[in-house]
Amino acid sequence: MAELLHATPSPEPVREEPQAIDPDLVRLITQLGSQLVDSGEATSDVEALLREVAGVFGAPDISCLVLPTGILVQVEGPHGPTTQISRAGRDPLRLDQIGAVDRLVKTLLQGRTTLAEARRRLDDI
Repeated sequence: MAELLHATPSPEPVREEPQAIDPDLVRLITQLGSQLVDSGEATSDVEALLREVAGVFGAPDISCLVLPTGILVQVEGPHGPTTQISRAGRDPLRLDQIGAVDRLVKTLLQGRTTLAEARRRLDDI
């Protein structure tokens, strides 16, 4: 029992500093989420897809809240959180636009495009 009382305390866990996240990623995820909601995707599916896309671009710990009327995305960075909010569900997409969003999601998940190119493609939709 005396040995337990005099044991060396275990060291404090090392906290990793959050990595810098490209602000374009937060904008892309927010805009993509809005487009997916406007496509008629279930909010739970949109949330899962956004996390998956963020993970491809190095932000697996992204926080997102997807509602039928809006998207909230937050990523922790070295200087605090970056947060973006967008409205959604107000402008349903046409079938050709839904197809374009679907193709973009597949391209993003395969890591075959840049953030800038993905944002340009979303703007074109």
